[in-house]
Amino acid sequence: MLFLSRKTNRLLVISVLAVVFLSCGLMRETAAYTLFSDDFESGLDLATKWKTETIAGATWVLAGDASNKFITAQPHMGAGDRHLDIVTQKNDFSDFTFNWSMQFKNQGWHVDIRHVCFRCGDLSPIEAHSGYYLIIQAQNVFTNHSHIRLMNYRQTGPNYNLVSMDLGPNYFELSKWYNFELEAIGNSFNLKTWEQGSPYPNNWLFTAVDTSSTPFNSGRIGFGDYWGGITYVDNVRVDSPIPEPATVLLFTCAIVGLGVWRRKIRVEPKFMI
Repeated sequence: MLFLSRKTNRLLVISVLAVVFLSCGLMRETAAYTLFSDDFESGLDLATKWKTETIAGATWVLAGDASNKFITAQPHMGAGDRHLDIVTQKNDFSDFTFNWSMQFKNQGWHVDIRHVCFRCGDLSPIEAHSGYYLIIQAQNVFTNHSHIRLMNYRQTGPNYNLVSMDLGPNYFELSKWYNFELEAIGNSFNLKTWEQGSPYPNNWLFTAVDTSSTPFNSGRIGFGDYWGGITYVDNVRVDSPIPEPATVLLFTCAIVGLGVWRRKIRVEPKFMI
């Protein structure tokens, strides 16, 4: 029978548990650390976090009250650029899990177009508006249906629809908060939506893959309203799907520990017959 010293036993147990625990965490690919977050309780930071367009005197502003603050685009009817956008100063988001909350206050204009962009460009020049665009129609002004569409969009073309879904009547109801979770890994994208206060859904609303020859690899994230649409945005968070450096270090130490244990078995065996 093989017996190990107490010291070697402790090293074995700690190393095995560490490897099992950390391996499970790595395989789940859960977001390890936060790349960007803003709940707007300290205001709308246009110096270090965000940059916004101004169209016909309208722009994105801080709204809400002492119990909850969020941002919204002032209604506008600009004759030129009809989308009023706000994007992050950070311009190198690549693979991530992107969470945000959104409330739709009216049906807007032109079938209620609002959008969320990711891996998108700056606010100018015009080509910089390119990126992936999640187009949300809360309640189509003509049919009352909610729609959602994901596009690979270039201001000068070509453009590709990756997903287009009719969610039926009243999927998104006005004046209710909804949570969104978007996972972007390489050219694969997954989206979940659920009403605030409802259970977290197990399934994705859609999954999509960009098979075009012109994918977007990195860029900003942002939000936009079309003409008279009024949308509230809150609780923005972008997490990395890659384990944080400390986790990788612990995993490496655990592997090294197992190696030391195996060496001790070879060098310091104790036998009892």
